[in-house]
Amino acid sequence: MKKSISVILTAFIFFVSCHKDSDDSTELNDDSFSVEEAKEWFNANNSPIMVLNTENLELHSKSQKRNPIVFQNKWNHSFKSRKGSLHVVEVAMRSQGRFGMATQEAMDKYRETGNKGYITSLSRLVILKDRKEETTQSVIMTMFGDVDYLEKKNFELWSNTYLQKDKDFAGMVYFHTTDGEFMNAWRLKDGKVVGRVTEKTKGSGVAASQSCTTTLIYTTYEQCMDWYNLGEVTSYNGTTCEVWTEYSGTYTECETTDNPPPNPDNNSSGGGSGSSNHSMYSAATLVALSPETPIDNILEFLDCFNTSNNAVLTVYADQPVEGSSAPISITGDVGHAFISITQNGKTATFGFYPEGDGIKSISGPSVLGNNGNYHYDISVTKTITGSTLSQVLDKAISYPSQYHVEYYNCTNYARDIGNIAGMNIPSAWGVYPGVQSGYTGSGGGQNPGKLGEVMRGMDGQNGVTVNDIGGTSPLPGQGCN
Repeated sequence: MKKSISVILTAFIFFVSCHKDSDDSTELNDDSFSVEEAKEWFNANNSPIMVLNTENLELHSKSQKRNPIVFQNKWNHSFKSRKGSLHVVEVAMRSQGRFGMATQEAMDKYRETGNKGYITSLSRLVILKDRKEETTQSVIMTMFGDVDYLEKKNFELWSNTYLQKDKDFAGMVYFHTTDGEFMNAWRLKDGKVVGRVTEKTKGSGVAASQSCTTTLIYTTYEQCMDWYNLGEVTSYNGTTCEVWTEYSGTYTECETTDNPPPNPDNNSSGGGSGSSNHSMYSAATLVALSPETPIDNILEFLDCFNTSNNAVLTVYADQPVEGSSAPISITGDVGHAFISITQNGKTATFGFYPEGDGIKSISGPSVLGNNGNYHYDISVTKTITGSTLSQVLDKAISYPSQYHVEYYNCTNYARDIGNIAGMNIPSAWGVYPGVQSGYTGSGGGQNPGKLGEVMRGMDGQNGVTVNDIGGTSPLPGQGCN
C-alpha cells in the first residue's frame, strides 16, 4: 500500500444566486459583519479546498473520463449586504479550467452556436450570519440563466446577489451545503420564485395537485492550465486545455404560488434539505502521511554505488490523475514523486516524505522512504557519469530536515536531483489543494501531477528517455538495501 500525501474527503457544496435592484431593507457595505470575520469563521469551520465530485452525474460519452475540478475562493473579491438581522458575505470563486451549468435549452443553443456564454454559470461562496438567531452558516449558490435572459444581458450574471435579483432575472438558483448535500433549488421568472426543484430519485412520486415536470441540468468542464473566474465568459488566448467533459443530472421541478425567497433553509415549500445526499463538491483536509517503509540510514541504503562508474538515474511521477496536471483526484489522491539509481544490476528507489502523520500536517520533520514496488504513471531516465553520480548522491543524502508541501516536498526533491544530473526538468509548480495564499504561504507548490506532464515532453532532450506507459518501480530488497 502506498503512502504519500493523502487527503481525507468530506463532502463540500456548491451553487449560486443573487440580485441587483436595490431594496430599502438591504444595506450594502454594512460593517457589523466584516469580510475578515467571515473568512476567519469559514477557515475555522471548513476546508479551503473544493473539488467537484461528479460521481452522481451521468457521463455523456464513454470516450470521456471523470476528471477532478479544483476550485478556490477569491477572498479579495468579496462584498457584504444585510437584510434585517441577516448579514451576508459573498465570495467570488474560480476553477482550474472552464466550468459551468446550464438548462437543456441553453445547452442546445451552445451546441448550435458554439457560444460558451450559454453554458456559463455563476457560483459564489455565501456566508450567512443571523444576529437575532445567533447562527452562522456557509453555503454555495450557483445561478444560471434561461436563454432569453442570457442573451438580453450579454451573458453577464454578476448583477445578481444573494439578497437581490434583477427584476427580469429568469433562470435557476441551486443551493448545496458545505458538506456536499443538496439543499434546495428554485426556478425564477421576472426575479420571483415560480417553481421549486428537487432531485429526481428512483421511485419518487409527485402529488397529483402539483404541476411538475422533469428537468435536465447540464454540467460541463473543460480542463485547462489557467484559472477561470466562475461567471465570466472570457476566453484566454494561449491557454492549454486538455479535456472536455459533459455531464447531466435529472431534477423534478414543481410550480409554486408561495413565492418564497430562494434561500437554503426554506423547506416549508419543499426545498428538500436533508432529504438527499447529492455531493457536487468534496472538501479535502490535507493529511501528510509518513512512508510505508522509512529509510533509517540513507548512507547504508546507498553504499553499493561506485562513483568511478556510470549509473542510470530515473525520476518517477505517480500522478493523482493519470495523464493530467490536476494536483488532486476526486478520491483524494495527490500522488508522489521519487527517484531510483541503478548501477551494475543494483537499484535503490526512494523519495522524500514528512516524518509524521496528522491532519493539516503539511509541514514538519522530513524522512526518506523506500519506494520499491511503487506505482508510477510516467518516468524520465538518463545515464550519468561517475562524477555526476557523486553529486547526485551528495544531494540525496543531504536532504532538507523539514518537509513543507509548498516550499519543499517530494516533487522538489525528485526534480532537484534530476536537474543535478542535467535533465533540466521544467518547473512543476501549481496551485495545491489544501494550501491557499494567506493560509500557509504561497498558495501552491511543485506537485506530481504537473511534474508528470512537464516530463512528458522531454523525450530526447538532454539525453533523457521518457517512459509514458508507466508501471511499478523495482521491488524493495533489490540493490543496496
